[in-house]
Amino acid sequence: MIRKLLVLVALVELALPASGARRVTVAELEQTVTTIHGVPDANAARYLSELELTERLSTSRLSSLEASLPGEKARQALMMLADASAFLGPPASEIPAMPAPDLAAQRQILGVTVDSIAETVQKLPNFFATRITTNFEDTPPAPRPDAFPYGAVTSPTAFQPLHTVDTSSVTVLYRDGHEVVDAGTVKIGKAQPAAQRLTTAGVFGPVLITVLVDAAESKKLAWSHWEQSTNGPEAVFSYAVPREKSHYTVSWESAPTDRTMACTGRAQSFSEVVAYHGEITIDPVRGTILRLLLAADMKPDEFTLRSGITVEYGPVEIGGKSYFVPVKSVSSTLAHSLMGVSFLGCAQLRAMPSLKTSLNDEVFEQYHMFRADTRVLAGNEEDQPENHPPASTPQLH
Repeated sequence: MIRKLLVLVALVELALPASGARRVTVAELEQTVTTIHGVPDANAARYLSELELTERLSTSRLSSLEASLPGEKARQALMMLADASAFLGPPASEIPAMPAPDLAAQRQILGVTVDSIAETVQKLPNFFATRITTNFEDTPPAPRPDAFPYGAVTSPTAFQPLHTVDTSSVTVLYRDGHEVVDAGTVKIGKAQPAAQRLTTAGVFGPVLITVLVDAAESKKLAWSHWEQSTNGPEAVFSYAVPREKSHYTVSWESAPTDRTMACTGRAQSFSEVVAYHGEITIDPVRGTILRLLLAADMKPDEFTLRSGITVEYGPVEIGGKSYFVPVKSVSSTLAHSLMGVSFLGCAQLRAMPSLKTSLNDEVFEQYHMFRADTRVLAGNEEDQPENHPPASTPQLH
């Protein structure tokens, strides 16, 4: 009975948050950056890593703050702070006091958007770009040894807040509406073991098209609010997609349920179609999509509790013409951690009550026209259905 009580106490301790970050607004962060001007780079980075934003830090304000920091360590800490805020609402100062457009005006904005996307998809050339990914993770604490009387923890760890675990650079090909990663171009800057490394796919086209089609079918697209940017007001629409209308899949790796993998020490891959919701930010005049936010509706008893992605779009010249394409993406998950346990010579992975945050910062640059006679296939690409933009304007409800 006493041993069972000790186990329960250990598991409760693992489930409690270990971070004591100080929560600040964007304005307070800007004041902080001014205060630490002239501080050594490592000290500035350490100070920023102890903060947590309560509002979204825009790309323009991020760029302005980066220029005031003393070095690369502080800039990376700021980038991590900004990425963690990507799914929050903007500061009140970035929401203009403008009345919501009437229903006819909203439909006009969406109509222009659909026409813009249709034209872009039809005219978007085959291209390749460089994707630079920075992985951030926190490290959940390992349980006390007596929490597992029938197995020894093989990799005990102490809690660490979000920190950089590695960087990579790959060439991403966009060919005939499909996204293909050239695995041979991977360059690892700072590598660590990747038992639960977060990965994303479909940023070039598929994610956006999936959201627009699903939102149109679900009939749950509605006006949300205006946001102010350096280029003028932006229109933000919210959407929600139930699971029965969804084509969005969340994949993860967890402790294997397949008995053939029981003693391999390897994780097993799982995936499921999920309901999701989010926001679409649009240039109300041109109809170009500027930002996409997608948050999966995960159940509290699942291995993955939270999963989301944001994509920012901007004008890029490809082959002498300007196109609106992804320039930055942030993806984030909150999931149970995996722990290596050895039992009677059997190396096992077990899902723990402690939660692990994973964050990816992806920047897309060096766009070039793809002119090659050879065809690059991703798996059974020829068997995959083509993605098309919605044929009509999504209905507002």
